[in-house]
Amino acid sequence: MLLGDGILNVLLDFSDVIATIIPEMEPCIGFEQNNKYHQYTVYEHIAHAVANYKGTDVSVKVALLLHDIGKPQCYTEDENGGHFHGHGVPSRDIAEQVLDRLRFDNKTKQEVLELVLYHDTMIEPTPRTVRKWLHKLGERRFLQFLDVRMADILAHAEGTQESRIERCIALGSIMSEVLEAEQCFALKDLQINGRDIMSLGIEQGKRVGEILNSLLDLSLENEPEWIRPASSIIGKLATFDLIAAVGDVDAVTAVIDPEAVATVSEVERMLEAHNSDPNAHGGGIGHSSGVVHKEITIPTVGWNSSENLDDAEDRANGELYLDISVADITADLTPDVILHKSACETAKAAGLSTASRALEGALRLWAQEIPSAEMAATIVLLSDSGGSGGGGTYVLPVATKNRLGGVKLGDGFSTASDGTLSYTGTGLPEGSVVTTGDTEELLDEVFPPEETQP
Repeated sequence: MLLGDGILNVLLDFSDVIATIIPEMEPCIGFEQNNKYHQYTVYEHIAHAVANYKGTDVSVKVALLLHDIGKPQCYTEDENGGHFHGHGVPSRDIAEQVLDRLRFDNKTKQEVLELVLYHDTMIEPTPRTVRKWLHKLGERRFLQFLDVRMADILAHAEGTQESRIERCIALGSIMSEVLEAEQCFALKDLQINGRDIMSLGIEQGKRVGEILNSLLDLSLENEPEWIRPASSIIGKLATFDLIAAVGDVDAVTAVIDPEAVATVSEVERMLEAHNSDPNAHGGGIGHSSGVVHKEITIPTVGWNSSENLDDAEDRANGELYLDISVADITADLTPDVILHKSACETAKAAGLSTASRALEGALRLWAQEIPSAEMAATIVLLSDSGGSGGGGTYVLPVATKNRLGGVKLGDGFSTASDGTLSYTGTGLPEGSVVTTGDTEELLDEVFPPEETQP
């Protein structure tokens, strides 16, 4: 039926029959979208999208029939109209129930569900991004995605389609160029295999696959990826394996900037010197009035195209955005997102931006793709007052001949407002000199060690 002539009239005139076969479609019928990008109700939009595809691929037709079926579940409205943030996820979930009940074969089901999930994804029209999506979906599914995307766009309101149609056409052209140039986007495309890796002395096993996948990542990027600190507040120390696949060349030279590399022993020395500095921890991150840190989980749902954002500075071609609710966050704070180690690979694959923005009650993030898994992170929120000053959990070191620190005053000793230590009397009174252990015990009473504080 979906492939027959006159499908638009069939879907519009017999919506009650469609809802009998697919009860999950009933909420879409008559559901107004209240959005400048739409001129039809949800169901009417679905019908027009199905009719816009003139091909014979059943998976594409079924995906178009189900691509917005979850919209009524996630409708929100504000001063800018109606929104359906992240509707691809509930649409995919409902579509899975429908396909299971109607007993679709596994191949068609897999294709439809993936197309429904990603149908609204804005992909940047660059060779690098297209290679990544070809790797993610494969050539056939990517072509299906373009068919779904174009039919969907053509069912939107007139006057809102042009730029997205141009983007869709550009993606098809770039894909053709990638395929014609035989650019690498899958392991089978590499000019090196597991046997080549093992011939270099690597034992057969998991490590061989990791190396091949690293080489594929480099091929997908096809450009140097500079290693930068993720934060100006917290630096990172990491080790990297240098792997080079070399063809018929005379020589290969790897140059490492000595100013950009620190050995483990050098970093340990710097940390020791830093921790010995009595002024190094004046704020105590997380405890001073200027700095707050919170643990968050970056979800896989709720991502939307940034092109629909009202603030032009927050819009970026091909990027998605996500607003995460965070208690006590305000727009005047400066956020810094620090990913936990376990989330780094997922963030890299999703193209998670290092930029973030504090809103009233939420944190805004950007990414090129929907993350494949949840990501744990810590956010550091800086206020205008900064992170310096007292009131933290900093423990003074014990003063020595060569180090400024805490002391215990005995009889006859006094201090001035500027910290000057004075003694009145003749000779040192008995008991005025204390041991290092006595001093540390007193300091622990006044400044409890951080791990013992509630």
